[in-house]
Amino acid sequence: MIFIKIFLISVLTLSFILFAFSSKWKIIQKLSILLGYFIVLFFIIFPSAADKIAHLFSIKSGTDLIVYITLALVNLISIILYIKVKNHNKILTKIIRDEACKNANRCK
Repeated sequence: MIFIKIFLISVLTLSFILFAFSSKWKIIQKLSILLGYFIVLFFIIFPSAADKIAHLFSIKSGTDLIVYITLALVNLISIILYIKVKNHNKILTKIIRDEACKNANRCK
């Protein structure tokens, strides 16, 4: 049991370092990542706490609570990424149209 905790904490810490410091993040994003890091770290170190919190919300076990939270976060992240891709597509379309108009005027 102690080996898996050490392994999980190591992987979590490495991913936290890579994501938090590898690109330009806004301060709210850094704080969100840091908060998520500490929450997951807490549940790794104290797994029985997840059961206690789950019972407060009338959920059968801590594992179910973690799965529900994970599904909600994955859904939220998917929506955010979809919106970003859609916005980038609009920007790219505008750039391509502007460039096509410039090239069309040159050809005349």
